[in-house]
Amino acid sequence: MATPATLNKARRRQFQSLFDRVTVATVVIDPVTLDANERVDVDVTGMTGVALGDFVLVAPGVDMTEVDFAAHVSAAGTVTISLGSTDANDVNLASSTWNLIVLRLRADLKANG
Repeated sequence: MATPATLNKARRRQFQSLFDRVTVATVVIDPVTLDANERVDVDVTGMTGVALGDFVLVAPGVDMTEVDFAAHVSAAGTVTISLGSTDANDVNLASSTWNLIVLRLRADLKANG
């Protein structure tokens, strides 16, 4: 589990016409050593206001050679970052600060149906 996120106020910046809400956060992640070809999830809790269906952008603070990653909102207030080793050897990522941006598409732009 990651340390609680430091949240800034929800703001509007670029893409104002597309998104109703922009949440910016930083979080320190110190993942476990990934065994060869292993995948682990790191939950970032305390993300007030984020919801299923929001877009998530993440930027790791460490070299991710031999590791793939993806992020999504897994529950209200929680972003899950999935880390996967793509190497035949164990991978030990250093603790680092990650930047997260969560975007909520305007309701009138969502596909109907």
